[in-house]
Amino acid sequence: MPPGLAIRAFNKWLRDLPISEAQRTVLMTNIAKTETWWERQPAEALETVQMMGIPVGMLNKNFDASNLIKLLTAAIRMTN
Repeated sequence: MPPGLAIRAFNKWLRDLPISEAQRTVLMTNIAKTETWWERQPAEALETVQMMGIPVGMLNKNFDASNLIKLLTAAIRMTN
């Protein structure tokens, strides 16, 4: 899990994941699909995401909800 959901922390975590290039390609494809899906969600979707039991330490001023969606996508992909 990344140390936070701010853009810089999340991107570093994603870049440093110890996975093969094939796994990274699949993960990045899935994240791109997730980003497309997230962009189509209504504004109130952010409120729903913030009530999902996210650790308080991750809900700081740099919180990026789309990174939470990407993190969940990565977690699902890596456990399948």
